[in-house]
Amino acid sequence: MNGIEKVSEKLKTERKKYIINLILAGFLLSLMAGKIPLNAQSLSVMPFFGYKKVEMESVNQDYRYKISRLAVITDNNFPAPENFDGNYAWGLHVNYRLEGGYFLYAGTIYYFEKARLNYDIPPASLRTLREVELFDFNIGVKYYPNYNTWRRFNFYGGAAVGYAFGWARSEFKYIDGVNRIDNQGDFFTGALSATFSAGITYRITNIIALDGAFGYHLADLGDMEGRLQISQILPGDPSSQLEVTDDNYITDENYNFGGLFAQIGLKFNISY
Repeated sequence: MNGIEKVSEKLKTERKKYIINLILAGFLLSLMAGKIPLNAQSLSVMPFFGYKKVEMESVNQDYRYKISRLAVITDNNFPAPENFDGNYAWGLHVNYRLEGGYFLYAGTIYYFEKARLNYDIPPASLRTLREVELFDFNIGVKYYPNYNTWRRFNFYGGAAVGYAFGWARSEFKYIDGVNRIDNQGDFFTGALSATFSAGITYRITNIIALDGAFGYHLADLGDMEGRLQISQILPGDPSSQLEVTDDNYITDENYNFGGLFAQIGLKFNISY
C-alpha cells in the first residue's frame, strides 16, 4: 500500500469512527437534555482496577513475519515473539447523580503492555522490546433501573464517548558477526473512542460501595506516526541494508486497543 492509499484508508476509517461516536454522543445528550433533570443529589469518586483485552492481530502478525524473515536470512530458529493481547488496566470514575437512576460520569482508562523476545545461541544474539500504551478520557451516562440508596445491590448499564491517546515504542537489536540490526521506533496517535458496560454496585455503608462491571471498549486508533531509526547490515539480503532516520514515518500496522474488559472498583460517596 503506497502513501496516498494509506492516507485515504485512514481518512475513511476516521470518518466511520466519527459518525459512530457522533450518533452515540447525540443519544447521550438527548437523554440528558430531554429526560434527565439536572438536579444533583450525590457525588462519588471510584478508582478501579481490571483486565482489558486488545485486538492487535495486525501488529502481532506483522511482527511474526519480521522475525520469520530474519530467521530465513540468518539461518536461525527463533522462538515465536510474544503477542499483544491484553493486560491489567486501571482508572477513575467521578459520578454525579442526576434525577432518578441516572448518573453522569467522567472517567479515565490507562493500559500498558510489553512484549519481549530474547535469543542467545552464539554467535547469534537477538533482543527485541515492544511497548504499547493507552490513555482514554471519556464522558458518559449510567442508568440504574429501580435505583434506591437503601438497597444492598443495584444493577446498571452504561455508555460513554471519549478520546483515546496511544503510544507504541520498539527496539530491535540483532548481531551474529556478519549481520547487524539496530532499529528503534517511537510512535503516537489519537482517535475517538466509546465504552459500553453493565455492572452491579454493592453498598457496604452509606459512604462506601463495591462496584463490578464488564463491557466492551471501542478504541481502534489505526496506524501511528512518529520517528523510525533503521541501521542494519544484512549481506544475505542486500535490499535490506539501510541507514535511515524518518521523523514522519507512518506505520503499516493497525493499532486497535479495543476489546472486552472487566473491572472492580471502590466507590466513595462524597455526598448522599
